[in-house]
Amino acid sequence: MSAERITRREMLKRLIVAPIGAAALVTLPVREASAAALQPYYEPYFVAVLWEGRTRCDSLWRSLKGDVVAILPTVQGATPYDRLYWTGYALGSAPVNVNMRVLARAVDHNGVPLGNGWRSIGQATIQTPPQRWFRVEIPEGHWDEYRIEVRSATPRLVYSRVIASQGYWKE
Repeated sequence: MSAERITRREMLKRLIVAPIGAAALVTLPVREASAAALQPYYEPYFVAVLWEGRTRCDSLWRSLKGDVVAILPTVQGATPYDRLYWTGYALGSAPVNVNMRVLARAVDHNGVPLGNGWRSIGQATIQTPPQRWFRVEIPEGHWDEYRIEVRSATPRLVYSRVIASQGYWKE
């Protein structure tokens, strides 16, 4: 498989020309991880923390920021990064069972979404023992904005961090 570098404008042209029904939902891999698990792979120069905080999970799809308004992004300005990672843990003595989904979109220079808005990137179910870190890798890191949504059958607090890396294109 050969790698091809294209400009952002060229990528957007290809997306607009691509058939709409070609995208399919893919299950994202979920692994247990420690908070420092990403550090050996990428130099600190190529890693950025895009968001950090806590979210109350309940039966509604909520952004990591806690809102249920579907037009608001969780992370903005992610275009320079090729991969995003969502790491976190949930408090409590019960095992973690949280559903998550990732939506992405491109925006113009004024911040207006291009196309029909959010595109589904993937979804996963996070199941770990209590008090354990988890990590979800989001390999499509070229979008302008992301919305990471979570929900859980049992209400709980999830402490998390969204990290972006540029290690993929490192020269």
